Amino acid sequence: MVIASNLFDRFDDVRPMAAALIERPSTVQSAKTAGRIRSTKQPEVLEKARELSIQISALDVVCPLNGLSDVRCLTDLPSPYGKVDCHRRSLLQREGGA
Repeated sequence: MVIASNLFDRFDDVRPMAAALIERPSTVQSAKTAGRIRSTKQPEVLEKARELSIQISALDVVCPLNGLSDVRCLTDLPSPYGKVDCHRRSLLQREGGA
């Protein structure tokens, strides 16, 4: 059994992924070459993967090559960017709104 190392491999590469997403293969190849999926396309990729019973997470869609490219991923960035805390109020936020 071969374990897929990136998002494109989990869809069995460019052409099958393009067919599943109803996209041109060149569009999917461009995403693979760039090492990222357009943010507007990410929810569709997640939904199609669920329909096809492909095991992926949101992180797989945000960082589709799992560190195999020169594109920096959120998890590669130093603190405070590597972790997001949505429960604290920013020091820049004013009391009572702006």
